[in-house]
This record gives sequence, structure tokens and C-alpha cells, in this order.
Amino acid sequence: MDEPTSGLDTRAAAIVMRTVRNTVDTGLNFEAFDELLLMRRDQLIYAGSLRHHSNQLVEYFQMLPGVTRIKDVHNPATWMLEVSSPMVEAQLGEDFAMIYATSDFLVASHRKNQELIKELRTPAPGSQDLHFATTYSQPFFTQCNACLWKQGSSYWRHPQYNVVRFLMTTVIGIIFGIIFWDKGQKLVPIPESHSSKSCLESTTRPDEYAWCYMLLSCFLEEQIHLRYTLVSVERTVFYCEKAGGMYSPLPYVFAQYWGSPVAWMLYGLITSQLGQNENLVEVPGAGSVPVKEVSKSDMGFGYDLLHYVTMAHVTLAVLFSIVFACCIKFLKFQQR
Repeated sequence: MDEPTSGLDTRAAAIVMRTVRNTVDTGLNFEAFDELLLMRRDQLIYAGSLRHHSNQLVEYFQMLPGVTRIKDVHNPATWMLEVSSPMVEAQLGEDFAMIYATSDFLVASHRKNQELIKELRTPAPGSQDLHFATTYSQPFFTQCNACLWKQGSSYWRHPQYNVVRFLMTTVIGIIFGIIFWDKGQKLVPIPESHSSKSCLESTTRPDEYAWCYMLLSCFLEEQIHLRYTLVSVERTVFYCEKAGGMYSPLPYVFAQYWGSPVAWMLYGLITSQLGQNENLVEVPGAGSVPVKEVSKSDMGFGYDLLHYVTMAHVTLAVLFSIVFACCIKFLKFQQR
């Protein structure tokens, strides 16, 4: 029972501790176990079954020289800890680990384990291999629903992350409003706005667009740093749940990223513009690399998925059109 919840998520740890709590409430927590593995300073003192009222454990320790016999009303677990303590071992001048390593009990236990392994390795007559019709207990759409629910719950249970995002969005919105305040009142004629003189002036003087670019860059960088902690925690939970067979990685990816129409739009925009760009860019440590390779290796936008992205865009457009048509047909705001 050494750290029974190590490496478990919250739900699994709660199940383990609830089981332990229910066992303790019965008052027979030591008798509830079938076997005992007793160690001292990384050395084995006893390993084997307990049997009824821990008779086998008591018989083994009472066979050791100098060990006091258990009383009728004594708890076997308490007695076992008392007689196997380092203080008692020092008083008796014995090494319990060495005694167990050279005892006939260990030889008999090892022989019994080998016979059990041999018996279990041989399938019973008429038995069949364990087989499940599906890899996962729930269908694909149920897995997607569970992953979407979990992502939504996780999103709103991080107030520190959300408060910082809302605060920064508000501040940047105010700054943008200050920068472009009253710009709509200064109208420029179309010929003048397209003249070479106005273009030259806009490129030579510091304008508001540079500040907008800097603000957006700082905002995005801050959002990425805030997301690192959440992603690391979510990945740890994902690996545990994936190993447990709770769901397939595909519903998890769909719920976390590909379920958003913005993801498909962003992927299509970047892939269509940079997916076949052969211009060379200097990458530290790699030399001159085509833009399409940088887009695929560093950002994950591959041109080979552009056809699927196009199909997704068409599907989204058709879906929105159907929803619009249904709303026009069935929703009548003139009736109350």
C-alpha cells in the first residue's frame, strides 16, 4: 500500500481511496488481503499468503529464533510489525532478510509460484482467447461527445487563464480604439490615396499599423506562454486515459482542435499560400530551406491535406446554408 495513488488521475485516485476507506471501515483491513510483501531497507523479510487469521504469517515468524509468541488477543498486523522491527532484530542479533533468503519457506514459495505460472500458461480445455468486438467500449460519436464535454469543462475551470485572456483582450481593444480614434472623420480622396506620394509618405513615417502589429505579436506570445501549463497538464491526463483505453486519439484531437471551423480556415489559408512556395529562407542551423518545408515541419501545415481542408470548407458552407434556409423557413419573428 505504498503510495497507492501515484501516477493516477483524480478520478482513479478517488476510486482507490474509496476502496481503501470501505475496507478500513470493516475493521478487517489486514485480513482483507490474500498475500503480504514485507520489506525492510529494500530487503525482503516475508512474501507469501496470509491464510485465515494470518496463520501462515504467524507460524513463519514464530519459527524464528528468539521471537516472542503472539498472544490470543493480539492483532497479527501489530504483532508482525513489532517482532520485525530493527530494534528487535538488533536485540536478537539476527538478520531477518538473510534468514528469509536461506529459508525453506522461500524455496517452497518459489516452487509454488512456478507451478502456478505453469498452470496458468496452459489454457483450459474448451477455452477461447479473450476477444472484444470493438477496441473501445463506446462508439466514436460518444467518445467525441465525452471529449468535447471534458474540454468545455476544463476551459471554464481555469479562471487564472481566462481572466488574463479577458483582461488582455480588453486592454488591447482600448489601445486599438485610442490609436484609431477619430480616423474615420479624416476622409482622403481616392486619387490621393492611390498616388505614389501618399504611398511613399505612408512607408516613410511611423504609422499606427506598426503599433497594431506589435500589440498583436505581444498578445499572441503571451497567450502561447499561458497555454503551456494547461497543455502540459492535459497531455499528462491524455496519456493516462489513452493507456487505459478510455477513448481513441482521434476524438480527442477533434474535440481539442479540428472541431473548430477556425482551425480549418486557418489551415486552408496558410497551406494554400505557403504550401507550394519554393522561395528559400534562412533557418538557423539548417541553412536555406524552402518556405513550404518550414511551413510543414515547424508549423505543421502540410500541402497534402489541402484537399481534405477544401472538402471541410465546402461542408461548412453547405451546413451553414442549410441552417440559414431552415431558419428562414421555420423561424417567424412576426408571430408572438
